[in-house]
Amino acid sequence: MQRYAVLADIDAPDFRRIGLAVERSDGVHLYALDDYGVRDQFDQPYTVREPDGGEVVYQPGTPEYFDYVLLTISRTFLVADVREVEQLDSIAISQIFLQEVQPALVAMEYEIEPLIGIGAAAGVTAAFAAPREPQGMSTHSRRRRRIPTAA
Repeated sequence: MQRYAVLADIDAPDFRRIGLAVERSDGVHLYALDDYGVRDQFDQPYTVREPDGGEVVYQPGTPEYFDYVLLTISRTFLVADVREVEQLDSIAISQIFLQEVQPALVAMEYEIEPLIGIGAAAGVTAAFAAPREPQGMSTHSRRRRRIPTAA
């Protein structure tokens, strides 16, 4: 059995589902709708110092490793649900992503509002338009990527 976790956006008021954390034999892989500044693969052992001073090493592929990765990424995402399935190959991950994450997307609807009308006196009838704010979508959920520029 392999596990996956459904991740939600803690900045969105409705805790919109935005990705998955998937347990693999070589570590944990993240699949998200956007770049959230978190690495997409965890494959190095975690060494943790216990309160008594002893060290515990979590190896990729163990149940404890997946739990520790979820603890780590819970600072950025809300872990909405954790489930087990028989097999998590690329097709199964795609299907789960479409079922768990895609339906949570808000459809963007734009109303067109004319801005400038070109003079009818000149015999030209044209208008330019601009989109309005998407209805039902908070500004928190529209993340913009920064494009690096050369210095």
